[in-house]
Amino acid sequence: MIKFNTNQKFHAKPELIISGIIALSVFVIFKQTGGYSFISFDDGAYIKNNVHVIKGLSLKNIKWAFTTGLTGNWHPLTWISYMLDVELYGVTPGMIHMTNVFLHTINSLLLFLVLKNITGKTWRSGLVAILFSIHPLHVESVAWISERKDVLSFFFGFLSIWFYVQSIKFSKIKNYLLSIFFFILGLMSKSMLVTLPFVLLLLDLWPLNRLGFGHLNKNKFVFIEKIPFLFLSLCMSIVTFYTQKEGNAVASLDIYPMDLRICNALVSYLSYLGKICCPINLAILYPRLEVISLLKTFYSFYILFFITRFTIRTYSRKPYLLIGWLWYLGTLFPVIGIVQVGMQGMADRYMYIPSIGIFISFIWLVFDFCNKRRKVLIGAVLGCALFFLFTLISYTQTSYWENSLLLYNHSISVTKKNYVLHRFLGDVLMEYKQFEKSEDEFLKAIKINPKYVAAYNGLGSLYLQTNRNEIASHFFHKGLILNPDNTGLLNNLGVTYAKLNDLDSAIQYFQKALIIDPDFMDAQNNIKKAKNLIKKN
Repeated sequence: MIKFNTNQKFHAKPELIISGIIALSVFVIFKQTGGYSFISFDDGAYIKNNVHVIKGLSLKNIKWAFTTGLTGNWHPLTWISYMLDVELYGVTPGMIHMTNVFLHTINSLLLFLVLKNITGKTWRSGLVAILFSIHPLHVESVAWISERKDVLSFFFGFLSIWFYVQSIKFSKIKNYLLSIFFFILGLMSKSMLVTLPFVLLLLDLWPLNRLGFGHLNKNKFVFIEKIPFLFLSLCMSIVTFYTQKEGNAVASLDIYPMDLRICNALVSYLSYLGKICCPINLAILYPRLEVISLLKTFYSFYILFFITRFTIRTYSRKPYLLIGWLWYLGTLFPVIGIVQVGMQGMADRYMYIPSIGIFISFIWLVFDFCNKRRKVLIGAVLGCALFFLFTLISYTQTSYWENSLLLYNHSISVTKKNYVLHRFLGDVLMEYKQFEKSEDEFLKAIKINPKYVAAYNGLGSLYLQTNRNEIASHFFHKGLILNPDNTGLLNNLGVTYAKLNDLDSAIQYFQKALIIDPDFMDAQNNIKKAKNLIKKN
């Protein structure tokens, strides 16, 4: 007869407890995305309307992934991951969402393992990873299908860090080469990973302690081994800038002067920090500031300077404060707006990696404070309260991503003068045949920004769809005055003239669109139809 020892106690390993909390938390917050649809902001270009992606994996489509600069980015592995999703699930948004959720779970666990491996601190590392997994600022990177590049680049980037640490511990060239290999894969997922060599240097300072602060020549090999990483980062930076410029994603200095960019960068650094501490009023797009007061700029600069000075002065006693702060500043720099890409002033998705530096500084500081003053119970209670609060906020924020209408309405309600989202909301309402509401949104966008070409195009399309062709022509022409090379406007104006039975003018506009973009399928089809009508007549 088998006897059981009822007095024996079960002790779960901290690693299992932490891993379980991470997996369960991510599941609770993001399981709802399994029933969500695509949104109109970028999801069409990335998957829904992308003929290469929806056909799945093939040599032809993989070649396209490595050669395209569509969406102003070069990230072939991100394209291939979408193709693999289509092979597995078809063009099913819910399942594609769940791939993002799965990757976020793995990333959170990987962050835990990497931090534990290099610091030897289980609970501190675990709490950083838990905070990373549930923080509301990361909802956008997980709940937005188009932001697959965030979760994918993180995965490869932290595998690179893992093997980098292993190469130091065991002095094996194989681990070093694997670190470089995964860094390359990370760069091919998202170019923001170019700051990884800087992160590796920070880790060399603390907690690896391979460098002495103030006498960095102590170990010259530490710098030599970064040369391949730096070379790859430089190459990727050049490729990214060229791709974004070719895709007209980079704003010129005439449109957005350098002094305004620097002011925006200083204000944004502080604003992001505020969002980490108080993650409310989150939106898919924050309007770019066109005017920034000198007072606000100096205020931001002073606070940033004070924090930097404080972390430097306390480095000998609390090195994690400076390392975490520099991690935040450095990894955020490529997207802080010095090189202005896109229409946003800041974006939640940019905090997926930079926020880790703040989390590390915060958790290590709290542990040191509680241990020295024997206030562990107070720290535990406050930690649990923060955990449940952030989980609730993240769950609520994720619910807004169910569809475009819900997301845009919420984002407009928590931002000011968001003319871009008014236009996107107008497009969605037009699809739902809510023409009066759609017209109102386009007019709001134009009122806020009279030079916003896309709003004129949207308003013209609305009038075209409701057979108000003369008015449609007027707004298309107004858009072309602002941007004569806009192929969408040229094509739509051609369609308008065709409806007005002026086929010669219609063909002229289709031809202008094709001169600018010979692969523009809509213009190709429309010009064929117009020529056939002329032949029949």
